[in-house]
Amino acid sequence: MPEYAFAIDRYGDGEGKQWAVVQEYAAPKTIDAQAARWRRREALAVVPHVLDLAPEHIFLRERRPQKGGAQYEKVAEERAFEV
Repeated sequence: MPEYAFAIDRYGDGEGKQWAVVQEYAAPKTIDAQAARWRRREALAVVPHVLDLAPEHIFLRERRPQKGGAQYEKVAEERAFEV
């Protein structure tokens, strides 16, 4: 459904616990902001049921295009890794 600009990633810990990250791609300026908010609410209302996950195991992330070189800038220096 092209009017819903979402990507959903599902994760599990191998022991039965599962989470999902719903990534919303920011609507272009040509799309009414109220319509975009309605679509977000509608999507977040059905995702727990479709994926059979508790709402607290679903996280929202908004993706938006970055201007110029900002997309590739280093955000932080962290050297801790978890395997």
